[in-house]
Amino acid sequence: MRLAITHVYGAPGSHPWCGFTTLDELRRVHATPTHWALEFASPTAIRWGEADNQARRIEIFPQPRMAVAGLRSRWDKLTGDAWGREFEEWAERNVIVGTVRRWQMESFTYQRQRYRGGLGALEYHVLDASRAEQVAHFNRLLHLAFYTGIGYKTTMGLGQVRIL
Repeated sequence: MRLAITHVYGAPGSHPWCGFTTLDELRRVHATPTHWALEFASPTAIRWGEADNQARRIEIFPQPRMAVAGLRSRWDKLTGDAWGREFEEWAERNVIVGTVRRWQMESFTYQRQRYRGGLGALEYHVLDASRAEQVAHFNRLLHLAFYTGIGYKTTMGLGQVRIL
């Protein structure tokens, strides 16, 4: 079998999965949409605490709080901001999964280990948009997710997501 590279994309707009930004540009994201359609293109799994016996708890469906918890932590480390867990708790109370278009489980093998995650399309909806600063930050974090991924093992290709 012969393989060949047929296309190389690099410029924003040349392909839906190409882009670049700066932290300053992300800081200027102040829009406050009330819903987001998201495509999870590679298996996504979120490490979310431990069971009573210390077994790792892995969630394969990105509930809003779980999805933004890691993003919030990354944002705070990158920028020096301190949104904290209060923001995550706001997301848990005020953002829901409104629609699931398709969702499936898929395994991913890396260095002789198998990881499982979910992929597909879903929508997040804001129930109470009265706190515009929180809604804008939720939006900002979803824009950051395009570059960082969501969940764990993102450096291995898991958790690739984009806003549609």
